[in-house]
Amino acid sequence: MYINDLALNINESNLGIHLDDLTLGILLYVDDIALLAESKDDLQDMLSLLKTWCYRWRLSIYQRKTQIVHFRKKSRRKIIFGNVTLEYTPECKYLRFTLNEFMTYEVGIKVLADSARRALGSVLNKFRISKDLGYLP
Repeated sequence: MYINDLALNINESNLGIHLDDLTLGILLYVDDIALLAESKDDLQDMLSLLKTWCYRWRLSIYQRKTQIVHFRKKSRRKIIFGNVTLEYTPECKYLRFTLNEFMTYEVGIKVLADSARRALGSVLNKFRISKDLGYLP
């Protein structure tokens, strides 16, 4: 099964965030979906499209992982998917990168830097163990 038709439905709706002459409404990666909207009403319309798509393919959304991050001034208007009210959260992870409501990237950058540091340490350790590679401490 492909989710391209979901992306096409979102794109054809012209819902999403507008960047110059580009409208970006959905991000897809493997089994992750992120919907991007400029207003609560647009997001609600996109969720209706998603609900219809799920119904057509007999799929359901894992609601405990489904959250809303609001990247503008505080607004806690209810957003509904089917008959469930979605929860707001101050931050979320998308593709292992942490995004927060204030659009500060310190946490995400720290996590990536720590991961890179561990990977580099592992590579250097392998060089130290292998005498044939010519590593000089």
